[in-house]
Amino acid sequence: MSNNKCVERTLHSVISQGVDAEVVVVDNFSKDSTRAVCELLGARVYQKSTSRSDARNFGLEVTHGDFVLFLDSDHELEPGALTEALHRATEQELDAVFLKTTFLQIDSNSRVSNSPLELELRLRGGVRFPNLIRRSSMQQIRFRADLDLGEDHVFMESLLGRGARIGSMDWGLRHYSKAGLAPVWERSVQYGRAYRRNHDLPNKSKFQSELGVWNSTGIRAYYTLLQSSPWEAFTLAWFLVVKYVGFAFGYIVPRREASRDVRS
Repeated sequence: MSNNKCVERTLHSVISQGVDAEVVVVDNFSKDSTRAVCELLGARVYQKSTSRSDARNFGLEVTHGDFVLFLDSDHELEPGALTEALHRATEQELDAVFLKTTFLQIDSNSRVSNSPLELELRLRGGVRFPNLIRRSSMQQIRFRADLDLGEDHVFMESLLGRGARIGSMDWGLRHYSKAGLAPVWERSVQYGRAYRRNHDLPNKSKFQSELGVWNSTGIRAYYTLLQSSPWEAFTLAWFLVVKYVGFAFGYIVPRREASRDVRS
């Protein structure tokens, strides 16, 4: 999946909502046609060499709407999701709305199927982070730029610490990733290295929640899955092995590129 194709899908899903919205893209100097695609679709594009947290914070500074929706380039809004979320937030006077994410994968032939991550989340559950947030509820709250991992947890805790009223939808968002175990390994190694750099409480909380699949509830759920769908259970087992070994590798083994930079 090329990045420009991903962001094109994301922007089309926003535009098709029929909502009058500022669409801002913070692009980390993509080497493909991302900027041209975004501008063609009417988005304001800012190119900045920045982290994910800084990109979100910058987006907050250059937009002015009453509500803010954070999306990554691998996200896609389901039809009508933004309209429904805005309706609930307005009618119920909510500070934020959570849109349930369905995790999907795309193979080399552009075929879409459920990601093993979708199965994992069914087993262990997960913390729900709001996607649509009322701007006035975020005053003085920003994403921590020093975190490569767990910045969502810190942001959510700050929001809840103000007594924010958060609504929930059981649909609304799709997340796409490349099919296969190689992307899982690469992503897990990156998470392991991020956890090593930011070994603090927010990341410990995230890491412990990731291990929830191994508690008694998760194990019982896996046994049920094994009985009902052995192939899905087998696929999930391989996914988890690659994920946690990759995380451990990233946490323990120093990054070679960094070592070469120091010697030079």
